[in-house]
Amino acid sequence: WDRPTGLTQTTPMVGPPNTLSDVIFSQRSDTEYILVKGLPSNAAHQHQRSITHRCRCLFKCSLAATPVVLATPSGLLPFSLTLVYPDLVLATDPAVGLDLFTVRRTRPTGDLVTSVVTVPLAGQQATCWSVYSKPTGYVYVSDPNNGTISEIDVTPARWDGQPTASIVAVSPIGNAAFDIVNTNQRFTPSATAPFADLLFAVLLCVRSIGVLALGSGAPTLFDVLTLPSESGFSIGSQGIAFMPA
Repeated sequence: WDRPTGLTQTTPMVGPPNTLSDVIFSQRSDTEYILVKGLPSNAAHQHQRSITHRCRCLFKCSLAATPVVLATPSGLLPFSLTLVYPDLVLATDPAVGLDLFTVRRTRPTGDLVTSVVTVPLAGQQATCWSVYSKPTGYVYVSDPNNGTISEIDVTPARWDGQPTASIVAVSPIGNAAFDIVNTNQRFTPSATAPFADLLFAVLLCVRSIGVLALGSGAPTLFDVLTLPSESGFSIGSQGIAFMPA
């Protein structure tokens, strides 16, 4: 498919404004979410955007020609997207904290219903990567500038309200945590493995992979895997990502 976005550049998530940041699909793979940074130099575009495309895939797939464009009231530099519920997407934004996008179809008419809620996070400096853990039911957000990973409780919207998000715990890990990924596999806590899920984070300052235990209070640094110099890895400040098998 060829669906022009009107943008001339795609860069890493820390790239310049007015570029794409992240792309994910919905749980049912019938909607594509594309995150676009705002453009600070133009007041008319000082909002982050989440572009959604409806997809249909059975025997053949198609992508809607015209996207739905959502703008947040105060977002500016959206960084990453995390699917929390089938119709709820969380976007991190260093300018404010978090944004919650709700996109769903009503029944039986099939009308599209959308909403955007901005959730400031007290003390945040650069909320960046985020993941959702099914075993714990929380979202985990990294803040490299603070050297922290926050545990966030996200509640979906009821029929007469809006979704909400609040901080459950903040874990200082002493290093800039860049890309994070979790196993999303439920573990049975034991004396040697006191966790329900594991979170892996790139610890840039020490060129290591931090392993955090989830599910027993605040995220706790459980182990650190140091990358040997002979491995040939070269870790910089951009293009850092986990690729889980």
